[in-house]
Amino acid sequence: MFKKCKYIFFIVIMLSNISYAKELPIDKENYLFRNVSVEDIGMGYTSIANKILDGLTVNPASVYFLKNSYFTIGYSYAAPKNIYYYQSVNDIITKSDINYISLTSDKGGMYWKKYSDEKELSLKHKYNFNINEIGLSITQKSTTTKGLSSGLTLKIYEGGILEGRTDNGIDLTVDKGLGYGIDLGFLLKRNFVYAGVVWENILGKIYWKKYDDVLVNGRIRGGIGVNFGFVKYGLSFDKVLLDTVSIKYGQGIEMLVLNFPKEYSNFMLKGLTAKFRAGNYGENLFTNSKINTYGLEIGNNKYILNFGVASEKINPFEDQNMILKSSISYKLK
Repeated sequence: MFKKCKYIFFIVIMLSNISYAKELPIDKENYLFRNVSVEDIGMGYTSIANKILDGLTVNPASVYFLKNSYFTIGYSYAAPKNIYYYQSVNDIITKSDINYISLTSDKGGMYWKKYSDEKELSLKHKYNFNINEIGLSITQKSTTTKGLSSGLTLKIYEGGILEGRTDNGIDLTVDKGLGYGIDLGFLLKRNFVYAGVVWENILGKIYWKKYDDVLVNGRIRGGIGVNFGFVKYGLSFDKVLLDTVSIKYGQGIEMLVLNFPKEYSNFMLKGLTAKFRAGNYGENLFTNSKINTYGLEIGNNKYILNFGVASEKINPFEDQNMILKSSISYKLK
């Protein structure tokens, strides 16, 4: 009799757990890849086929071509939808936070970034949802194909949610999520021409205790770029493996506008460089339904500052949907 009661007890517990699991109040689009690379943003999201300092989250294979190691901290500035220019200045001062930290070398590296951060504050439904991503990357060159590098990133997702509902009494839920994913990338260099491809979030999944487990959306990115040293140009595409998201295209250019040699006599100007970036991104590069991007890089022998802006409108005095980011990199060797 006791054994039968014990079995019934366990069955009831299992059924209660199954019935308790519920759907997250987050659309699948909120699990989409969040770009933290300031260089990539400034150049129209085309750095998939180029070497950049914060390339671990763009294409892990790209860092193989770096000549130095770097420590980078990235910042994100709050810019809500339909803001005005003068409002964005206040947001830059009051609502900035760190969203990316990385240690990068030609052998790979590691990073932490904010993957998702969503809130809703309606009268009957409130929630605060966030996911952090930690990645460990390794890169190597091909032994059979000249100029080909590959990169693999193992990722851990960690986050939480606080949800409250008042439409039928008071219902408060607190939960934590933990998951994993893999990025696999390749970059081929032929003289001044680069070609790259990456598959993001392979087998990606996040497990919750009180909510349904979620498959993290995969994404395929590819591109081609040319790098003459003083000027870069890139073309790219990306497709989230989700029916509700269409394929996107990007193009961008980077120009070296200032370059003082390392042997320059003036201490302040020694090794000083400046680069300007511009690009656009969207479903069609030749229509008005696109995102315009701009970037600026200023660096010397040790430090490199990067700024990136992505805006849906060219005129800064009209309503805009903006992304504002910056980063600072320290050259370790």
